[in-house]
Amino acid sequence: MSGLWRKWVLVGVAGCVVLAAGVGVAVRLIGEGTSAGYAVTTEADGMVKVRLYRLDRVEGLEERIRAAGIAAEVAHVPAGTYCRRTPPAVEQFERGAVAYETAKESETTPFVSSMILDPKRFGGMTLVLEIADGGKYAKTGVLGQRVRTGSYGPCEVVDPSK
Repeated sequence: MSGLWRKWVLVGVAGCVVLAAGVGVAVRLIGEGTSAGYAVTTEADGMVKVRLYRLDRVEGLEERIRAAGIAAEVAHVPAGTYCRRTPPAVEQFERGAVAYETAKESETTPFVSSMILDPKRFGGMTLVLEIADGGKYAKTGVLGQRVRTGSYGPCEVVDPSK
């Protein structure tokens, strides 16, 4: 009888381990995609995928992109404003450095933007994201995306209504 009891205990422990692992993955995905407003993942082929779900929750995005091996500048400005940079730099694109992904009908969590970045083709270039969110709903915001070489001046927030 004790051998049967031990078997059930081991089955129960294994089930708890599997459940805990699943909860950990779910919390990680929810934390990156929903509450953070973005997800940055490195694919098996080395490509870096950046998905933006909410433009009002992008704190830490620049650091996450940099940690994935891509130079990045992220400016988050109030709704209705934009960044003016002096001096402006000439934008230069390396073919294949950035690809854009469109949502599939089967996507359960819609995203505002999805970029697939190739770190090998970025050499000396920087991904620049300028985000003016429209509040709670990302669709009302403005997202400027570009790749550049050289340097911009700092982001000067401009309110065109003033």
